[in-house]
Amino acid sequence: MIIQEQDVKLFQLIKEGNEPAYAEIYNNYRRDVFVAAFRILRNTHDAEDVTQEVFITLWNKRKDIAVNTALRGYLTRMAQNCCMNKIKHDTNLTKRNQQYSAMHTAAQSGEKPDSEQLDDITRLMQELPDKSRRTVEMVYIEGRPHKEVAKIEGISINTVKTQLYSSLKIIRNKLQLK
Repeated sequence: MIIQEQDVKLFQLIKEGNEPAYAEIYNNYRRDVFVAAFRILRNTHDAEDVTQEVFITLWNKRKDIAVNTALRGYLTRMAQNCCMNKIKHDTNLTKRNQQYSAMHTAAQSGEKPDSEQLDDITRLMQELPDKSRRTVEMVYIEGRPHKEVAKIEGISINTVKTQLYSSLKIIRNKLQLK
């Protein structure tokens, strides 16, 4: 790709904080960035989000970015990388949600452990870190909702879910080893 002289000048102005130059680059390349994102994601809304993310990143990191290629190519590569990160994030989030859902369904299934299993579970709970143990106790023994536990512990709801998932996974693995 040939580096266009006008792009070099515009990018230099952006590095200096020139907003009209930024607006011109945005107007010149937003469609190219959107198309690059849409080709990967096949979703208009997600492609728009990626386009916005690319131009926000361009502005926020303008002083650190060194463009050694055509600006169009640089921006579309940024879009492709953002798309790949989004796909990876969404995949991991889906897997975590599925695992959490399965774990929660199993915990709510009503199956009662026998007294030996109950003793093992109680013993294994005592081996958990204090914060994790307290979270498990509040949710599964006291029956508190995640939101309430998060507020009491001063943590996010996602942290509550993560602590529950990790704690139950540890207990389940140790029970299987027995």
